Amino acid sequence: MIELDLYTDEYSGRSAGAPYGISAGGVVYRKQGNDYEYLILGRNDKGGTSYHLPKGTLHLGEGIESAALREITEEAGVRVQLKTFIGGKQAIFMHSGNEYDKTFLYYAAEYIGEAEPMDDEHDFRQWCGYDDTIAKLRSNIKREDVFVERTHNYLQNNG
Repeated sequence: MIELDLYTDEYSGRSAGAPYGISAGGVVYRKQGNDYEYLILGRNDKGGTSYHLPKGTLHLGEGIESAALREITEEAGVRVQLKTFIGGKQAIFMHSGNEYDKTFLYYAAEYIGEAEPMDDEHDFRQWCGYDDTIAKLRSNIKREDVFVERTHNYLQNNG
């Protein structure tokens, strides 16, 4: 049994030494003419550029939807309205020789407008069409392209 006091201010197995973590975020989209564009974040790593969806760690006492809204605003610098829950994924990571299990939860998030500047966790943000977004996220270890596909299907049926 894991005691809650192992988590200091957020549900992160990485920083708190506890074996589980929870992140929330979303697929940010906007309509451009008859098509949709999706917002992805980029990081210039040593091996090239990696692409990600905006998401981050849930704070203690914070609801999942609140965390998703906060993290999207902080990481991407945009305001959104959450439209529907599109699923989650679990992955196991190693950090400092310790294994931890992390759950990622995603929402379809409609772009409303600009907010504060994005934080420094990523180097840039980019709006892309569906095919380009899928191609860029497919190489992501978290396979976030699956959540873009779910959002795209949701928009085709409900947009």
